[in-house]
Amino acid sequence: MWLGRKQDALRICDRGLIEFPDDPELLYHRGAVQIELGNLHDAQQTLVKLVNLPPKRYVHVGVEEGLQGEKARCLLGRIYQKEKRADEAELQFRTAVRHQPRSAQAWLGLGQVYLDAGQWGGLRHAVAELRQCPGGESLTPSLDAQRLTWSMPDPATFRTP
Repeated sequence: MWLGRKQDALRICDRGLIEFPDDPELLYHRGAVQIELGNLHDAQQTLVKLVNLPPKRYVHVGVEEGLQGEKARCLLGRIYQKEKRADEAELQFRTAVRHQPRSAQAWLGLGQVYLDAGQWGGLRHAVAELRQCPGGESLTPSLDAQRLTWSMPDPATFRTP
């Protein structure tokens, strides 16, 4: 159940990080909460720290897989999209796909980057890959609808991948 207590969640993460400053789960959740609060700069700093941590050599029981890889990269990609930093967003989503080739969120993010840039070849590829992901088929209509309402830019600025 989502209680809407984002500030409380942030305080709990911050307290935990005092004791365990490199805990991937606390860093991931702190970054996600910061995004929800609109603190994109703080979220970016937290998530960059997370993806740059050396991999842990022990087994995490009950911890989501991919927090340091695909999931954190997708959050970074979302931040860069919101900040209109398309090249950096694309890099994060591409890295996420390398970590998890069937990540619906990563392919959706890449599709959005290509849609925003009018890169139809890249968009077609991302949609095709998204359809192969678990749950991805339900996400493709959103990209298709946006593509159909997209206005063609000035041909001098239109680029293809």
